[in-house]
Amino acid sequence: HPPVPLTLRLAEFMAAIHPADRACVHDTLQEAIAQRQPLQVEHRVVWPDGTVRYVAGAGLLSFDPQGEPRRLTGLLRDATAAHEAAQQLRQEQEFTSRLLENSVDGIAAVDAAGRLTAWNARIADYTSRPAAEVLGRPVLEVLPHFGSPAHRTAFRRVLQGESVTLLSQPFTFRAGRYDAYLVPLYEGDGPAPPAPVSGVLCIIRDVTERDRLAEEATQLRLRQQKEVLAAVLDTQESERKRIAEALHNGLGQLLDTVFGDDVAKI
Repeated sequence: HPPVPLTLRLAEFMAAIHPADRACVHDTLQEAIAQRQPLQVEHRVVWPDGTVRYVAGAGLLSFDPQGEPRRLTGLLRDATAAHEAAQQLRQEQEFTSRLLENSVDGIAAVDAAGRLTAWNARIADYTSRPAAEVLGRPVLEVLPHFGSPAHRTAFRRVLQGESVTLLSQPFTFRAGRYDAYLVPLYEGDGPAPPAPVSGVLCIIRDVTERDRLAEEATQLRLRQQKEVLAAVLDTQESERKRIAEALHNGLGQLLDTVFGDDVAKI
């Protein structure tokens, strides 16, 4: 819509501003007067029907010969849609940030050039490297073991659009093992073609306790199998001895019956 000329007195202009924003607008106006600079301000206004809208204003001040402000000429534009979009973006970013920071898994992201773009608290704990120290740096400087042939192949596959899982990998900075889930990140709304892959999302899950319990379960099964085998062998040995004794006793009785006292002579 074309701009609509409108002349207002200062009191009328201030009255249209949302009550919660008046003090801020007043201070901004006074600063522009004191500095003799253009006015830049964003605030809420209340329309006659009670609707609250956001406006962005820009204006120039003119002064009388005595140096007193005489007129403010400028432009107000409706910035409600842009403000709401920015607010929604901030909320989404805050939600994503909270999700990352409160995740039980270590989460990192790498762009297509191999630089770290995300690094949450859990992976900082795994590596003893805070986010401020690693963000923007090449991933191979921070995690040199990712330069192994297996990891390079995995990253190459992910950048081609494939999800890859690496199981039971040894930690480099601490004892234990982890599973790594590598997922492609797409530009735009992806992953539908032709959206290109813009990076790799790495989800690191500590499986040290899982592997320890699995190893204990394996050792327990081996011990049980050995015990069962020992019991079977013991039973077989006992049965062999019983049969041998039975045969010996039976043969003695048979000889005694057939030969009688002659057996003693033999």
